[in-house]
Amino acid sequence: MRLPDAISFEQAAGVMLKGLTVQYLLRQTYELQGGETVLFHAAAGGVGSLACQWPRPSG
Repeated sequence: MRLPDAISFEQAAGVMLKGLTVQYLLRQTYELQGGETVLFHAAAGGVGSLACQWPRPSG
């Protein structure tokens, strides 16, 4: 995958690390089931904002 010129390798790696953190929390640490309620505290950062969006497709 090519990176756009405006995105550095370091920025892309940082975004990937945030996504991997959320994947670990919501897929490996605790498997969410449809209909469950999720509460995130301090969801303003990169991991928190991804984590708030991730459960939506699960129901």
